[in-house]
Amino acid sequence: MIRKLINVYSPKIMKYFLCKVFLTLCAVIAFLVPVFAQNTLTAFTGLTSTASVAYSVRKLSSSYTGPLMRIQNSSNNNVYDVWPDGSGQFSSTSIISAANPGTTPGTKNGTTEMSTITSGTSFTVAIWYDQSGNVNDLTQTSASNQPTIISSGTIQTENSKPFIRFYATLSSSTLFNCLNLANPLTTNGHISVVNKFVSGGNGFILGYFGSNIYYWHSNPASFKLFDTTYASTPVVNSNVWQNGTSVSTADAVWNTSLGINTIQPSPANFTTSWNRIGRDRIYNHTTGGGGYSELIVFANALSTTNRQAVEANQGTNFGIMIPNAPTISAQPSTTAQTLCLNGTPTNLIVAASVNNGSITYQWYRNTTASNAGGSSLGSANGAQTSILTPVTSVSENNYYYCILTNSSSGYTTTSNISGAIKITNYPGNFGNALNFDGLNGTAGTQDYVVATNSSSVKINTGTIEVWIKTSGAGSSY
Repeated sequence: MIRKLINVYSPKIMKYFLCKVFLTLCAVIAFLVPVFAQNTLTAFTGLTSTASVAYSVRKLSSSYTGPLMRIQNSSNNNVYDVWPDGSGQFSSTSIISAANPGTTPGTKNGTTEMSTITSGTSFTVAIWYDQSGNVNDLTQTSASNQPTIISSGTIQTENSKPFIRFYATLSSSTLFNCLNLANPLTTNGHISVVNKFVSGGNGFILGYFGSNIYYWHSNPASFKLFDTTYASTPVVNSNVWQNGTSVSTADAVWNTSLGINTIQPSPANFTTSWNRIGRDRIYNHTTGGGGYSELIVFANALSTTNRQAVEANQGTNFGIMIPNAPTISAQPSTTAQTLCLNGTPTNLIVAASVNNGSITYQWYRNTTASNAGGSSLGSANGAQTSILTPVTSVSENNYYYCILTNSSSGYTTTSNISGAIKITNYPGNFGNALNFDGLNGTAGTQDYVVATNSSSVKINTGTIEVWIKTSGAGSSY
């Protein structure tokens, strides 16, 4: 047909015709390929990055309106989608779909709650829905390989929060639980996991199906989250935080209580791929009821501020202690001080506490009354302690503030600004020059004045000899 058209019409007309066909095909393809909007994870205040995948037993985004997971009845194999309850959690009051909704996801079955189907019954997880907006759901079609969320009518929990448990027989190629991605996630710049393993068991943070691929290899026998001999170089070179505290990959603990593991591989897009949880390669599985409550992956490493926002929220929601930012109970004094050069100032003091960890201090001085943009005092004058002796060796006006850091988590708090500390190289201002005419007259013609420790004297030129008379207990000159 096209050959006939070429013979009948000029090349110019045929070029136009083929162009139109190509554009039409592009339009059809664009219509058929779904376009997904990424959801901001609003559970984390201030988070500015969007996730590649986001799975949880709670609602993570106000933009996400779908179910948290699809559960399967272990007795009759009926499946139901389960939405967050009124508090955004997976619970007995969560609204469910009708049985076997067909579509993925299904639709809510009016106001029917999950409690109407769970009494005395066990349920497994067939789908853990992705809330990122990218529709990278974790799935398992085989009922025998699905992890457990409800056992004999009771929601499985850790720290009183829902928890998906994985069981397996180690080294078995058939007796295991796992959830799979349709395609491997190849770029993993920041992984945030709320999970636990079981003492004496086995398990990896992430898994990959295939032989001799050890990207996320752990060392449970030594309670190490990563086996630095077998894990990939980017994983071994990761920045790692456990419950908000920075640790080396060699020291990262294979946690047997519910914890937050934050991992930033370097580089993110080389040998960090994963396509399942609960199983790695063929014969390595999460055993004994270890598992997950939350798993979020970002393509790029989060900033410190964003990372701390995620960790702090996860700690609050899942009952995990994150070493917090110092809480200041006593701020530096706002009372102004005026002192002679090399005089003795009143010390500035800050008092604070943390829920876990220890506090480090760094004092700064500023020429304006602002607790930002100042110059570090290093370690001089107690500048790395809670008590600072203001600098009096230079004639200048300064304000002071302190930045306090929880050394375990890196969370910081900045103190208020102090009062002005004014250092002068003369004792003060008498207000008038002296007139040595032998007469003590009115203001401006005195032969003597009464000075206080906040006074100053003006001398323009020449030499002056001063006779000082002191009075009062403790006077000195």
